[in-house]
Amino acid sequence: MTGPEPRPARGLPHDAESPFAAYGLPGKPGTDAFWAAARAPLPVPADDGWLTLFLWRGSPADLDFESWSGPVTLRRWAATDCWY
Repeated sequence: MTGPEPRPARGLPHDAESPFAAYGLPGKPGTDAFWAAARAPLPVPADDGWLTLFLWRGSPADLDFESWSGPVTLRRWAATDCWY
């Protein structure tokens, strides 16, 4: 992840070992515990604004936003089925 460091989402359980702990997601990406808790999009406060995590399970994917000029390609987390 790049950009300002997100703070943990209030009221969500999180695991300090998880690369997505600041979004309240437990466990390692790709595990059953991770996907059971995964909700997307998931915004969290960061600096003077918000960071939003978009997750996708499976094959490569792009996000298309009406206000952006082109699609955003999701990145794969290691050798898992987790794209963010």
